Parts: sequence; structure tokens; C-alpha cells
Amino acid sequence: MERTNEHKVFFFSPIELKNWTIHFIKEAGIKPKKKLSQNFTIDPNYIETFIKELSLIDNLEWMVEIGTGIGTLTKAVSYAFSSSNIITIEKDASLFSIISSIIEERNVYLILADALGIVPSIKTSVVFSSTPFSITSPIIIKACRNNNIKNMILGMQKEVAERLVAATGSKSYGRLSILAQLLFEIRIVRSFTPKSFFPEPKVSVSIVSLKRKKNYDTKVHFLLEKLTSCVFSQRNKNSRKVFKRCLETLKLNCIDYIEKLLENKRVRELSPWEMEEISRRCAEVTER
Repeated sequence: MERTNEHKVFFFSPIELKNWTIHFIKEAGIKPKKKLSQNFTIDPNYIETFIKELSLIDNLEWMVEIGTGIGTLTKAVSYAFSSSNIITIEKDASLFSIISSIIEERNVYLILADALGIVPSIKTSVVFSSTPFSITSPIIIKACRNNNIKNMILGMQKEVAERLVAATGSKSYGRLSILAQLLFEIRIVRSFTPKSFFPEPKVSVSIVSLKRKKNYDTKVHFLLEKLTSCVFSQRNKNSRKVFKRCLETLKLNCIDYIEKLLENKRVRELSPWEMEEISRRCAEVTER
């Protein structure tokens, strides 16, 4: 695929990008909506990190962007990968109307829609997003279930990024850690302070690379989601007692087949792979 020799954004300094962003928002009459997590980047390094990570992916013929915003990242990716096609999704109708008039790149296709409803049916293998904070976890979970999605480059709350890579038993370890670690190779690329955005969010942001290593199994991993939803509500308790209660709630009669995996561990001490094996054994028992 043909790419530009240097993956640079169309603004070349932090001052220029910040001034342009503030001026554009003011002139367009845009009032950033907190409930939609509308914090626009004013840091070229943030954008260039996306460009660099996308350049490491082989198949970039089609890409999907979640959250067009004011088009800063959209335009940069369009410029850097001029032979690629970019489908960009924006939920805010008023913002969509404004950016529709300024995004004129021929390889960009704008869609007015709620990304949460589109992610399950995405056919392209690459997704990138300066992800709206309010939907970060749901987007990741829905993407996990869609085996068409092979690579994701996502900007997200640093706290969520740390949950994705959290070690078994740690404070941040939980349902999201388990599902994501089973299905993706996860790498936190770089973190940015609130000063990299306008308006400034209350949290730092990390760019995370997710590369699929395993497909979502509709039997095993769907059951895993249901089990982790139940057992991790009591993450610090004895796993055998918690699982027994949750299996009864879910009407699954498989406690005898998983007891050796539970031993005397607390729920949070069960690794993603142990949770997957527990789910697999229960799924097999259910099918008999």
C-alpha cells in the first residue's frame, strides 16, 4: 500500500494546533458536550502516535474511526494514508453537520450514527478512535465479540488502559482485563496529560494497541462474560463459594467439573486462562 514518506499531521506545532482548535470551535459555535466526552486534541504528538501505530498494521485498505469529533485525527489519518478508505462515525448530529462541510477528503466517508450500534457489524479489520470516555469499555467489549476486527488503536482513560493490562489479582484486574487479555495482545503505547486536550478532561489519556490473537467463541466466551459478571461482584471472596452461588443463579450444574481449578483461590486470583477453562468446561457440560 502506498503511504506518505513522513507521517506528519497537517498542523506542525502544538501552538498552531491549539490556536486552530479553539478558533474553529468558537467560529463554528461548538459547545463541547461533557456527556459525549467531547475533549478535542491539541497535541500533534497524540495524533502522530496514532499515525505511527497504524503504520505498523499490514492491511489498511479500509479503516473505521469511532468519534469524528472536529475531524482533526480523521484528516491526519486521511493525509498519512491517502490510499486507505476511512469510515468515520459521529453521534452528535449538530457536530456532524459542521464537520460534513469541512471534511472534503475523497477517502473519508462520514456516518451519523451511534457507534455502539455499529461496532458489532463492522466488517473492516482496523478500528481507531480517540474514544469517547463514556463508551470506552462497551466499545472494547463489543469489539471483542466481533472477530472481523483484528487491530485497534484506541485513545482512552489511563485508568481503563491499566485495567486492560492488569495482572491477575491486582486491584485493577477484572472482567474487562480477562476478556481483552484472552483475545488480544495489548500494549500501552503512550500516555498524555489533560493538557493535550481542549477542554481539558479530568484524567490522563493513554493510546493502546490491541492486536487480535484469538477469536471470540460464542459459547465459551459468552458464558465467560456471564460468569465474570457474577463472580467479580465478590472478587475478594473464596472462589468455590462464589462460583457455587453464581452457577446456581445461572442454572448451570458444573461445579464438580471445575472445583480443581478453583482450589482455595479468591475470585480475583483466577487468571484469564483459568477463567476461560472454567467457562469451557461449563459450556461442555451444558451441551450434554
